[in-house]
This record gives sequence, C-alpha cells and structure tokens, in this order.
Amino acid sequence: MDTMELAVLDTNFDIVGFLDNFESLIWTDRYSKCGDFEIYTGAGSDILSLAKKDYYLWNKNSDRLMIIEKQEIDTDYESGNKIKITGRSLESILDRRIVWGQKDVTGSLQDKLKEILTENIISPSIASRKISNFIFEASTDTKITSLTIDKQYKGDNLYTLVQGLCEDNNLGFKITLNSYHQFVFKLYFGVDHSYKQTALPYIVFSPSYDNLSGSNYIDSNEKYKNVNLVEQEYTPKTDGSTTSNSINEQVVIGTSEGLSRREMYTSGNVQQTLDDKTELTEAQFISKMKDQGNTEINKVSTTTTFEGDIVNEGQYVYGKDFQIGDIVEIRNEYNVEGRVRITEVVRADKESGTSIVPTLEAIGLNDKFDQ
Repeated sequence: MDTMELAVLDTNFDIVGFLDNFESLIWTDRYSKCGDFEIYTGAGSDILSLAKKDYYLWNKNSDRLMIIEKQEIDTDYESGNKIKITGRSLESILDRRIVWGQKDVTGSLQDKLKEILTENIISPSIASRKISNFIFEASTDTKITSLTIDKQYKGDNLYTLVQGLCEDNNLGFKITLNSYHQFVFKLYFGVDHSYKQTALPYIVFSPSYDNLSGSNYIDSNEKYKNVNLVEQEYTPKTDGSTTSNSINEQVVIGTSEGLSRREMYTSGNVQQTLDDKTELTEAQFISKMKDQGNTEINKVSTTTTFEGDIVNEGQYVYGKDFQIGDIVEIRNEYNVEGRVRITEVVRADKESGTSIVPTLEAIGLNDKFDQ
C-alpha cells in the first residue's frame, strides 16, 4: 500500500506544496465526529514554513480535508529536535459558532438543522458571523427525511449540537470541499453490507478470511445508567403575569428495579418562554424535560466496540469496498460476531509500514444488540 502524500492548500485553496517526508503520519476519519491528524518529523524539515496554521491538508485516500491548527517543537539535545503538526477536519468549523439566542425546533430533523446552520453560518442576521462558502446539501434518503426533532437551544455550541443529534440517531455528518471551493455540509447513513440485507455483496472481516490480523473487543457497562430523575422549577403564568407559586416538576426516565436499576440525576434547563414570547404549557414543559432526560441517559448507555486491524492487502479496500459509516459483519476466534458500524478509520504511516485500523460500533453482536 502506498504511503500517504499530503497536499498543502493555502486559505485560497491553492496548492502551495506537498508533504511526504515524515517519520509518522496518523490520519483519522470519523462518522459522527470530526476527524484529526498528527504529523511527526525531524526538525530539519521545512515543514514549519509550509504547514502553517489555518492552511489545509488534502489526502487522496480520504474525502475529508484537514485544517492545520497547531505546531509543536520539542527540543532534545540527545535524540534530536522533533516537530509535531496537528489539526482537525473541516467538521470542526462548526465549533466556531453557537446558537445565537434561543431557538425552538419542532419538525423534520434535517430541515430544522438546515435552519439552525442558515441562521448561524450561511445567512445570519449579523453579517460578521457569515461563512460565505458554506452550503447545506440536503439528503433525499428517506431514512433521514423521516427523522424528526423537538428541542430547544440557547447558546449551544453548533458542533456539540450537530454531533449530539447525529449520535442520538446513528447518523453521520461531513463537511467536504467541492470543486467550487465551497464547504458542503451533509447528513448521511452508511451503506449496509451485513447479512441483514440482500441488495449488496456482504463484507465480512474475520481472521478465518485472512483479512483481520488482530482485534480488541470491549463490552462495558461501567458507566451505564438506566433511570434518570429530571427536576426543574415550573412557574405558571396567569394573564401574562407570574404567580408566586412555582412547581417542582419531576420526570423519571426508565423503569428498571432492584439491583439492575442504575440511577442518575439531571437538572433540567428547559426554557419556559419560546422565541415568540409564547409561554409553554405545563404539559409542553414536561414533554421537553422528558426529551432532555432521554438525551442525557443515552449518553451513558452500555459501551460495545470492536477494533480490528485490517490486512492491508486483504480482499476489501477501504475507500472502494467500504466507507466510514458502513455496516459490515465481524467475527473473531471467540465466536463474537454480528453487525457493526465503522465509526472511525485510523490510517497510520510509519517507518515500520502502513496500517488501517477501524473502530467498529456494535449493532448486533451475537444478536444482543440487534435493532
């Protein structure tokens, strides 16, 4: 497998040089989070003058573009000086914006997310907040267009907002650079190559097929919670004026009992007044408390992952046969098998060779997590 050669693009997206002389390069693409990279090399290189902050890195093996964010120089008189260059993929630009003011969203998840990005990036009321080359590409996938949302935001970081929505719905998102030098935001679902479908060829990773050289399986409930107590004060309004009696609303998410019950607590932060000054009824307020409680408890579910070392010259080629977000079959020598989603792919180029290591999130290992 060829080692990675990186093109360096300036802020106008013109190529200003190439990087191919380094001790190690780690390039990570992710499904519902931004990716990142790390270049490590000797200080004799001219990399510092080429790989400037806010410049971009392009890699022919990935559809993601990385933003150079940090330069480090480690001085060591015995082993020699070293340089480390790091940064994150284009998805990280969402981290530069917040939801300006309060935003109540109910309806199509994709449509409402487009509204949020339009109001805070694409065409905001404050001109200085606009990113002129940012566009939204709507998906026609019915699995995406059928998703709905009923949430309230105020001052939320856009990256955290988008990443959370995607994780809650098993969605992927990406921002890519098109030929017009536009940042294209898009939601997507990975392609299913598992035994659960019949339209496409199956993709199975297993040592018995000589395409998986090693694996790391983790099934943990260390941080697992299944009952969430949500509390918040609700103040009724009478003829537009506030009464003196507040109600301590409580919502309980989950019904587990005995030793299997694992509790957590959430202090509600539901806004009682909508943007149009409409007051939420008590029932609407409680409904939004339930939404918040479900969101928080989903963050502490059981953790089941399966990392595998893909054989470089195996029968399946990353970028051709499978992509980030795709669903494949996995099987190891301990009879752990089933459907997994490729949530991350780490490609590392070192002096010892090139490796591709995916992180696989369980969907139906041994039918325990079948959906």
